[in-house]
Amino acid sequence: MNPFLPCGINEAKFGATFKLRPSPIMNYLKYAICVSIAMVLVASGLATPVIDPIANVTVPAGKSLILPVTATSTTGLPLTYSVVSSTNSFAVVVHTNNPFWQLSVAQAAASNAPGAYQTPFRGGEATVTNVGNLTFMLFPEYAPHTLNVFQGLTTSAYFNSNTIFHRVVTNFVIQGGDARTNGSGHLVFTYDDEFNPQAIFSGNGQLGLANSGKNANGSQFFVTTGSQRALDFGYTLFGQLVRGFDVLTNISNTAVDTNSRPLADVIIQQAVYVMDTTDAVLTLTATNRAGRTGTITVIATDSAGASATNTFTAATVNDTNSNNEAFFYTNTVTKLVGPKNTTLTNFITATELDGDQLYWFPGFADPTSANGAPNSSYNLSNSIYKTLTYNVTNVQGKIQLFLVPATNYVGPVRVYFDVSYNSQWNLYQQYGLTLPAYGERLYTFAFGDTPITGQSNQVSVLAAVPFANVLLATFTNGVPGSAGTNFTAVINWGDNSTNSVIATTNSTGLKGVLGSHAYTYPGTYPVYVQVQSAIGASATILSFVNVTNRLSPATNQVTVQVAGQGTVLPGYTNGTLVMGDSYSITAYPSNLWFLMNWTDQNGFVLGTSSNLTFTMSPGLSLTANFAVIAQPTLTIVSPTNGQLITNLYSTLPTVTGTAAAILTYYWATHGTTTAGYAGAIAWVVAIWTGSDAALTTRHVWKDNSAAKLRTSMDNPAGELRIARVAAEAKAEAAPASESGSAPSPTDAQSAE
Repeated sequence: MNPFLPCGINEAKFGATFKLRPSPIMNYLKYAICVSIAMVLVASGLATPVIDPIANVTVPAGKSLILPVTATSTTGLPLTYSVVSSTNSFAVVVHTNNPFWQLSVAQAAASNAPGAYQTPFRGGEATVTNVGNLTFMLFPEYAPHTLNVFQGLTTSAYFNSNTIFHRVVTNFVIQGGDARTNGSGHLVFTYDDEFNPQAIFSGNGQLGLANSGKNANGSQFFVTTGSQRALDFGYTLFGQLVRGFDVLTNISNTAVDTNSRPLADVIIQQAVYVMDTTDAVLTLTATNRAGRTGTITVIATDSAGASATNTFTAATVNDTNSNNEAFFYTNTVTKLVGPKNTTLTNFITATELDGDQLYWFPGFADPTSANGAPNSSYNLSNSIYKTLTYNVTNVQGKIQLFLVPATNYVGPVRVYFDVSYNSQWNLYQQYGLTLPAYGERLYTFAFGDTPITGQSNQVSVLAAVPFANVLLATFTNGVPGSAGTNFTAVINWGDNSTNSVIATTNSTGLKGVLGSHAYTYPGTYPVYVQVQSAIGASATILSFVNVTNRLSPATNQVTVQVAGQGTVLPGYTNGTLVMGDSYSITAYPSNLWFLMNWTDQNGFVLGTSSNLTFTMSPGLSLTANFAVIAQPTLTIVSPTNGQLITNLYSTLPTVTGTAAAILTYYWATHGTTTAGYAGAIAWVVAIWTGSDAALTTRHVWKDNSAAKLRTSMDNPAGELRIARVAAEAKAEAAPASESGSAPSPTDAQSAE
């Protein structure tokens, strides 16, 4: 790793077309005209595709080579490719329907430099000259997670006029993508390496991820100049340069300082996805025997039937550049969650392309994990589970793991799996030496839990408009009735922002993750939702949020309902609201009722506070759910005159509910009629409101023995002084009580 750049990579290793308008009819007509003209040109022999020359290549025996192919469609029609090999010594894959990613590059220059102009850069302006474009084909078949990350960053304009190629090493790599512009920057999250046996750095202009260690990737990337086999399986390969090799050469030859930073900033003005219907990328995989040759024939055909052919020679050579790097290719770990006291058995598989014998070094990730599986001891001297049963098959690179939890242990157990061709790898690790090539993966197992199964949800919102409580994903854990609050979720919004939420449950028991956010730029954002149970099980759900600019306000009707007794304002009666806009609504419960929550049309809880902010979406329905206040009770056993009670929740009284709720309840149920007094409790509490004049909630009620109980608050801090008062006919026969209102404070005081 470069000592100056923590996120660096180890230098020692290491034609005319129609513009279609939005009208479907015009699109069809123009396409039909285009095809017709193309067919006429083809029939007359005036127009056929042209494939650019392809140089002869050598491929390491038993390995692969990624090769770009460019062409021109003179008719403007898209090209499709097919390939024929003259020998079975080469298998050829044509990458089709892949995305293309383009970087527009400029370099800082003097104001009087030829072609100099001003461009936005890091919140200001920079004088630059144009360098050109780098156009890559990206490989979702090799690195799907990486492509999702870069789709979100690109859509959110993360790279635009904000990043540079901060590291340039001639005949090695150019590196960029750091928002700090010095190699020390990182995203608010990291993600794992992604490797494929056919994705090696044997070509030229290959796009890879810089990292700060195993499975610690971010926004920084590099482009190779020439074969760089030392990088194989240490760095994710996720793209191939197809156009702009002259630009790559110019950047690679720029003057740099002692830290390999260009003396004049090489600015990434824009990163954008582009349409490329003429170019392709091939992957050639060779037999493991050197000295074999073959002719590869490439055919490009347009949709009018015109085609072009080009050939080149491929030869296998001895592979002298292997770095013996073992890597995890296919995930064979399927049993991550199980009941307590149950052994979890899994196969973990690693691959090493040269067939080297592999050695495994599993180890607990933390003390909690070690304590959770004490039957499997961890030995620092050799990093091997002594009492854990495991078998290693060297050819397949497979370890069988029997993970035995402690008796009745419930919780997670995190285990690192390191694998290397070097049998003494653990000693290098123990003594802090430079580690031999190795692969690493961390797995989290959970005991006493059930697996989580998730379902994604696609969401549409407006750019630059905050949205709230949109349903991103649903999930189940196989336990009917389990609370959603037992689960948390981390939402990675795709634009280098994350937040944590608590899951919710709808009326049918389905659990969901709701999120609130705002996107600045339109586009489609991959959103990762990682659901985590309180015990240890987890699942990652990939959803997509489609963000659009508002061209013309689209509207839809919102339905607002009330369950229970209460009202909502505004009521939005037959309300037609703008799609994607945010609105607010407030709930007002009736007397003796409270707002329990707000739910949507799917029964998911949107909030519990009286005021709700919501985002208008198709078919939105809001329900304010009110519930009755539970009947409180207060029992005071044999109070004496002047008795001081400092805590209503002490052992002397038995109380359910707050004092305020008690008064509210009994005022409503017993304080309106004389008949109500007969059913009242024997002793009643009044609340101090700050002054004698404000004792509007004081109650004087008759008990079954015709005695009166008066309560008053002597101390605003919360003490209650209770006194028994003799019955008086005046208070008992008060007209106010007969007419349906409670006795006044004056009546109560005169009853003494």
